[in-house]
Amino acid sequence: VKEVTEWMSKRSGIPVSDIRQHWLLLYNEDATQHLFEVSAGLDSLVLGESQILSQVNIVNRLVKESKGNGQVIRELFQKAISAGGRARNETNIGSGAVSLSSAAVELALKKLPGPAALSSAMVLVVGAGNMGKLVIKHLVAKGCTKMVVVNRSQEKVAAIREEMKPGVEIIYKPLDEMLACAAE
Repeated sequence: VKEVTEWMSKRSGIPVSDIRQHWLLLYNEDATQHLFEVSAGLDSLVLGESQILSQVNIVNRLVKESKGNGQVIRELFQKAISAGGRARNETNIGSGAVSLSSAAVELALKKLPGPAALSSAMVLVVGAGNMGKLVIKHLVAKGCTKMVVVNRSQEKVAAIREEMKPGVEIIYKPLDEMLACAAE
């Protein structure tokens, strides 16, 4: 446990003490069951969330690259990833909103007076990290063309703006203006 925690700290730049505050420590069958449930999308904020399986794949790849897993762990991850794929391909678990970002957009859409309202609405997005970027992409896919993105730095917002198709307006606002933006 110590070596894995130190590896995670070194890899992420997050202090060991912070990692310990947020970890879930499981052993043997409990750890195996958790890995399979997470891979299948059964243990996530949104049932069937597809990003989780991608994250399991990334962890598997990172551990392989650092030569931190033996044969048993390697096979366990391969079987969990395979089971996660089968769960999505052979069941309806992946139908509907399958990520937290898409679920957030679907919930926001329900609050609007009608489907056409999104094209004229100014939407506030908090954060321009991976999740914020996904929310923006889902909003654009649903027809949203005007957004205010509140973030610590303007650079991430500018990078997202560059990726968008013409006609999508993304306005940067600093974090200290978040409440004022939400009130508008």
